[in-house]
Amino acid sequence: MSKKNLLLWVLLGWFSSGLDTQVYADFTTPIRVLLDRESRSVEIKSQDDFLLARWGKSMQWKKLKNHLSLRYSLKKKPSPIFFKGGMSTRQKIYVNGKWYRGLIKLTPKGDSWMVTNIVNLEDYLAGNLAAEMNASWNLEALKAQAVASRTYAKYMADHPKHAEYDLEKGTSDQVYRGVEAENVRALKAIKATAGEILREKNKVVKIFYHSRCGGHTDNEMDVWNAANAKHAMVPCPYCQKHPLPWETTVDLSKIRQSLSLPRSQRPLKIAATQLPSGRLGDIHFISDSKIISLPSDTLRSRLGYSNLKSTLFRWKVNQDSVTFQGTGRGHGVGMCQWGAQHLAKTGKSYRQILTHYYPRFELHHQKHPRKIPLKKIAAF
Repeated sequence: MSKKNLLLWVLLGWFSSGLDTQVYADFTTPIRVLLDRESRSVEIKSQDDFLLARWGKSMQWKKLKNHLSLRYSLKKKPSPIFFKGGMSTRQKIYVNGKWYRGLIKLTPKGDSWMVTNIVNLEDYLAGNLAAEMNASWNLEALKAQAVASRTYAKYMADHPKHAEYDLEKGTSDQVYRGVEAENVRALKAIKATAGEILREKNKVVKIFYHSRCGGHTDNEMDVWNAANAKHAMVPCPYCQKHPLPWETTVDLSKIRQSLSLPRSQRPLKIAATQLPSGRLGDIHFISDSKIISLPSDTLRSRLGYSNLKSTLFRWKVNQDSVTFQGTGRGHGVGMCQWGAQHLAKTGKSYRQILTHYYPRFELHHQKHPRKIPLKKIAAF
């Protein structure tokens, strides 16, 4: 069917929180994912002959055309709108170029819509796991990642980032790509670990993981100056043999612009504090009389994670650039994904992998009142 344009105005006023409760009741464990913070236009469609929508105080889903193009206008105040692609919340729904499971919610914010995807936890994992770890990897590594991703998502559902969403779809939380990331092997790992999460003293913990640690993992107290560090520093057998060296050169002009440093004829000076793990803590940039200090991981975000692949690096100041040389990839806290793959290939189970990288936590099953202390699982 050809694309149909629709200027949709909803004049029923702001909806009550009761509608959220009614809609979320369709899910076992709803996860709210931010897809777009500001969108002036939204394209939505289903694979069925119609879309279903709810807004205002309506108790009923209303049938609409199966392909809508919505434009936002300040002339009238639209109400938040929920869409789904069919009678079941598992049916696919398309929004702005991608397919998702669950519901799409459009919430008016300022002069645009905030777009969120409300989806069951296990369906969220289906759109996350193969986006965070190579689906061709050993199944035990995928299972370990499934538990870690599920734990992070559950923690964020209990501690949402915003009144309208629990987490974001990108690397600031976990990468989530919806239906396009669904994969048979990833789904097998998710099903095999269904309901399993990590806890500490009966509380869900905020789990971290990264690509390659460079030799050993670190704790969040050192990396982010976070209180009550829960992740232990552990050696990584794989990265000790394969640390992944990298080198990148960044123009001084980009560094000065990123850090708001004044232009100067004098050479830029750089100093840093070193953590017990060998990673860098705070980085100090000195230009004339101005000093800018920031955590090394914040520097990575300023200069680009593709440039500074980890916080395990050293540097050399050149005439018009700075060369960084380091090892590893990622912040270094929690499970090392390449290390998990290596352990899985040597015959370790996903529980043994979790034991190694998360020794302080317990493995719980949400559906059954049982807990498995990781320290009691045979390690290696």
